[in-house]
Amino acid sequence: FNILYGARMINPKLTYRFPQVEESNESGVWSTEWTVPADLVCLEGHFPGEPILPAVASLDATLELARIATQSAEPLRLSRLRSAKHLQPVRPGLTYRIQLERKEAGAWRARWENGQALAIDLNFETRD
Repeated sequence: FNILYGARMINPKLTYRFPQVEESNESGVWSTEWTVPADLVCLEGHFPGEPILPAVASLDATLELARIATQSAEPLRLSRLRSAKHLQPVRPGLTYRIQLERKEAGAWRARWENGQALAIDLNFETRD
């Protein structure tokens, strides 16, 4: 199993639509607000009656956001997952502010927040 776009390998119909990706005044920092759609295909069966976004889908969505932020025509390739902290479940219908920071060439940090609460904190590296 290849974690690179792992959720889409399981279901190629999976897509993420971010309404707007904004670059902050600081170079290399982007953010968006995303309401997790209740009909997102990866939620089917994960878990019936209490759906949550699978961890691999949160990483997949973050890589897609990084691709959009860098205006890359090709998917970014995950080369290393330094840390992945899922501090609370990501649920459909809730809105998350996702902040993505490019630390240096290929090194990233992403934070998903629901209100003031941190839901996900990812540190990862990509390669061309």
